[in-house]
Amino acid sequence: MVRKNLSTEAADLVLFDDVRYFFYITNDPVAPAEQIVALANDRCNQENLIEQLKNGARAMEMPVDALVSN
Repeated sequence: MVRKNLSTEAADLVLFDDVRYFFYITNDPVAPAEQIVALANDRCNQENLIEQLKNGARAMEMPVDALVSN
């Protein structure tokens, strides 16, 4: 389980704090927790990469004439 403390801020004022818990379910009883979290994060990065390759990178959708216009 990973606990993340998140805070929403506006103009240097903390509006509210939010605590989120992330649970990792596995069937590997011998792997340490740190390794399970790292593997899950790597999988998420891989899924994001597949999504970007599938739908294109948003950085190429610029409101200019061409890449050399800047």
